[in-house]
Amino acid sequence: MQAKDLKTPPNPDFDASVPEEGVEAESTASDTKIDRYISKEVQRFMRDTIEEYGGTEVFFVGRLNEHTVVVEAEALAFGNDSAVPVIDQSVAPGNVIIHNHPGGNLMPSDADLAIASRLGGMSVGTYIINNAASDIRLVVRAIPPKEKQALSLEELEKILRKDGPLSKSMTQYEERPQQMEMLRTVANAFNGNGIAVIEAGTGTGKSLAYLLPAVYWAKKNGEKVVISTNTINLQEQLIHKDIPFLQKHLGLEFKAELMKGRGNYLCKRRARFLGTARDFFAEEGEAAELTAILEWAKNTQEGSLSELGFIPGADAWDQVASDGDNCPNIKCGDYATCFFFQARRRASAADVIVANHHLVMADLAVRRETDNYTSSAVLPAYKRIILDEAHNIEDAATSYFGISITRKTLSRVLNRLIHRRQSHVGLLPFLRDKLIYYGYNNPMKSQVEMIGLIENKLMPLRAEIAHALRSLMEECAAAVCSHERRPLQPGVELTMRITPEVEEQPFWQRILNGEINSCVTLMNEMAAGLKQVRDALAKLPEKDRDEFESAMGELKSLANRMTARVDEFRNFYTLSENRCRWIEARMTRSSNDAIVRLHSLPLQVQQDLHDTIYVHTPTIVMTSATLSVDKKFSFFLSQTGLDGNHGSKDVFNRVETLHLETPFDYERQAFVGIPLDLPEPREPGFNNAAMELLEQALQITKGGAFLLFTSYSQLETFYRKMSPLLQTLGFTCMKQGVENRQELLQRFKNDMHSVLFATSSFWEGVDVPGHALRLLALVKLPFRVPTDPLVQARVERLEALGQDSFSEYSVPQAVIKFKQGFGRLIRTKDDYGAVLILDRRVSTKSYGQVFLHSLPSATAHAKPTKDLLNDLDGFFKEFGKPKETKEKK
Repeated sequence: MQAKDLKTPPNPDFDASVPEEGVEAESTASDTKIDRYISKEVQRFMRDTIEEYGGTEVFFVGRLNEHTVVVEAEALAFGNDSAVPVIDQSVAPGNVIIHNHPGGNLMPSDADLAIASRLGGMSVGTYIINNAASDIRLVVRAIPPKEKQALSLEELEKILRKDGPLSKSMTQYEERPQQMEMLRTVANAFNGNGIAVIEAGTGTGKSLAYLLPAVYWAKKNGEKVVISTNTINLQEQLIHKDIPFLQKHLGLEFKAELMKGRGNYLCKRRARFLGTARDFFAEEGEAAELTAILEWAKNTQEGSLSELGFIPGADAWDQVASDGDNCPNIKCGDYATCFFFQARRRASAADVIVANHHLVMADLAVRRETDNYTSSAVLPAYKRIILDEAHNIEDAATSYFGISITRKTLSRVLNRLIHRRQSHVGLLPFLRDKLIYYGYNNPMKSQVEMIGLIENKLMPLRAEIAHALRSLMEECAAAVCSHERRPLQPGVELTMRITPEVEEQPFWQRILNGEINSCVTLMNEMAAGLKQVRDALAKLPEKDRDEFESAMGELKSLANRMTARVDEFRNFYTLSENRCRWIEARMTRSSNDAIVRLHSLPLQVQQDLHDTIYVHTPTIVMTSATLSVDKKFSFFLSQTGLDGNHGSKDVFNRVETLHLETPFDYERQAFVGIPLDLPEPREPGFNNAAMELLEQALQITKGGAFLLFTSYSQLETFYRKMSPLLQTLGFTCMKQGVENRQELLQRFKNDMHSVLFATSSFWEGVDVPGHALRLLALVKLPFRVPTDPLVQARVERLEALGQDSFSEYSVPQAVIKFKQGFGRLIRTKDDYGAVLILDRRVSTKSYGQVFLHSLPSATAHAKPTKDLLNDLDGFFKEFGKPKETKEKK
C-alpha cells in the first residue's frame, strides 16, 4: 500500500548534501528530529500501518524528494514481534528501507547491520523507527538523488541512422529527417526542462522519436516517464509493437507498463463474496454474465477487463470491479495477489508508463486536491510526461473536470441496494436476512436495531429516492420542451442552457427548490443510514464481524457513491462564471421514454492545466499530427494555456514549437477533389446531389471507402437511401453503431469492396494501411453544432472579450477535426487514394483557404462534378485497378 495525500515539508535547515557511507554505528535517536528525514504524512501512514498489524514489525520502502526527505512509503512485508522479511527486489538506489522495533529499543541488531551494509553499497539507506513513528535511528543515511545526466543527442541520433541498431532489424529501413529533428527537439526538452509542442505529420515516426529520449532519460536518471494517449489503438501500438521492438533491438533493458483505471481490474474478494451470495446480487438478466465472470475469475492471470472474452454489462462488472471505497488495502487477505495492486507494483518498478488522457486527468485532479506533486496518486510519481494525440487535451480536461448526471447512473447505485424489479436482490435484503439468521444464535439489541433500520427506513428510502429522481427527470424534460417550445420526438435532442435568465424563471426555482432539493436531502439520508449500519456492524464481536466484512465494504462504497452524487448535484445547481450548465433531453426510439442528462462543464481549462501540470512537470512533450491551423500553433497554445496569457510567464518561456511535414508524397499519392456545382450542405438538393456523386465515385474506386459525416442523422439518411443500390452493385455496406467498432474496422479491412458510413470516432484514431481504403469522402466541414450549449457559452465569452469567435474559435476547431479526417487516407508511402470534400465552402468561402492551407501539400481539384469524376477516373487508371491483395503490414 502506498501512502496517499503526502506533501513534502520545507526543510530549510536540513543539509543532507554530504551523505555518510556504510554503517553509522554510534548514531542516536534522541537528538534526531524524525520529520527532518520522514514527512509527517508518511509518519502517520507508517504509524497507522504498524497499528493495523498489531504493533509487530513492518518492512517499508521509502522514496525521497530532492531534500532527501521520505515523501512516499510502501509497506511490503509484515513480521512478528522481533523480525520481518526484507523484500529488497523493490528497492532501488536512492531509496531507504525502514522497519520498526516494537520494544522501542532502536539499536540495530546484527541482522539489521548485515542488511544495511549490503544495501548501503547499493546506495540504499536504512532507518529504524519506533511503533509510534515519533523516533528514528539512522543506520545508513539516505543517499541524495544524483545530479541529472543529460541526454546525448549524438548517441540518440546514431540509433536512428542507417547504420544504427534499428536499421539492422528492419528491411528497407529509411532514415527520416523529420524523425531525427523531432528526436532532437524532444531530447532538448528533457535536458532543458522544456515544453515541446510538436506537430508531426503522418509517417514521421513520432512514436520512436519520443520513445528513445524517454527510455534513455528514465534509465540514466531513474525518473519515470509517462506517455499518455487518447485512443486505445495508439496505446496498443505502443505496448504491443513499438516498445517491444525497442526492448528487443535497442540493447538497453528497460521496463514499460500499461496503466489502466482501477475499475478495469477484478477484485478477488468481491468476486468471492458474490459467489457465496449470488442469489442476493444476481438479477435474472445478469445471472448468466455474472456466472461467466466468476468462472473467468478462477483462471485469469491479470484480472483485467480486456482479458474477458465478452463485454459485460456495466451493472454486472460493477459488482466485481476493484473499488477504492471498498478496499481494505493491506488488511485484505488478497493484498499480495490483488490484480490492481500487482499492476500498481509493476508500474512502480517501470521506467516508462503508458496511460490514457482520462487517467492522467484523474491523477492531476487528486494531486490538485491534496497538493501532492511528489508521490503516488492515481499514477506513480513522475516529472516527465509525453502527451500524444495532444489535440484532444482540451476536450479530455473539459470532460474530466466536468460532471454529467443521469438517472441511469444514479439508478445503478440504487439497484445495488435493492433491485428495482426484484426486491429480494441487493445489499439491503442480503443484510436483513443475514442479520435475522445471525440473530437466531446471537440475539443482540443492536442486531434488532439494524434490522429495523434496514426494513423501516433504508428500504422505503430507496423507493423514495427512485421516485424523486423520476420526478426530477420528468420535470427537467418538461422544462426543456417548454423552453424549446416543441415536444420530444425520437431521434431529436433538445437542450436548455442554465443561464442567469433561466435561473430567474419560476420553473427553475420550482425544480431547484423542489425536485433537486428533495433528491439531495433523501440521498444524504441514505448515505448517513448506510454509514450507521456499517458502524453498527463494526461494533460486533470480532469473531462475528468477519461474517459481515465484505458487506461492510459494500456499505462504505455505496455510501460514498451516494455522497459523490450529492456533490455532483451541488456542482450542477451552483452558479459559476467558468462553468456551462445545461439540461438535455431526448426520447428513446423503442419505448418513447425520456432520457435526461444534467451537465456542468468548465468553459476554460487553461488555468487547470497550468496549475496542475505545467508548473510541476519539468518536461512536457505534446505531439500530434494535427496541432496547427494554417501551419500556426496559436490556437492550440491558447486553448491549452501555453500562450503566455494564463499563469506565469516562466511557463510560456519554456515552450518550443516544431512543425514537421509528412514525408509522404501527397501530390503523387492523393487526389483531392471539390465538386463546385454541389449545393452547400444547408441548401435544398445537397443530399441528393452528394449521394449521386458518391455512387459514381464508388464505381470508379470499386468501393474501399470511408464516408464520414458530422451527424448521425445525416449518416442514417445517406445509408438508408444509398445502401440498396450499392449492394446491388456488389458493395458491402457497413454502418457505424451496428456492431463493435474494432470488429467493424476489421471487416472493412478484409473486404476490398466495402463502404463504411461513419461519424465522430472514425474521423481519428483509425488506421487502415494498404489498399483497403481508397476513397475518403468528407461530406461536410466538421464545424461543431452552433446550438451546442458549451459552444454557445464559449462563443459568448470570446465575443464579450471583443474577439471574433468564428475565426478565432469555430474555424480553428473545425480545421483540427478536418485534418484528422483527411489523415485517415494515406498511412504508408505505398498507399494511394482520393479525398472528396463535398462541402464546396472549402473553396468558395474565404475561411475555406484556412482548411486547405492546413492540409499536407496536395493540389485540390475544384471543378464541376463531371470534370471532377473524369479526373478521379484518370487518377486511378494511372495507379492501375485496385488489386485483390492482402492488407499490407
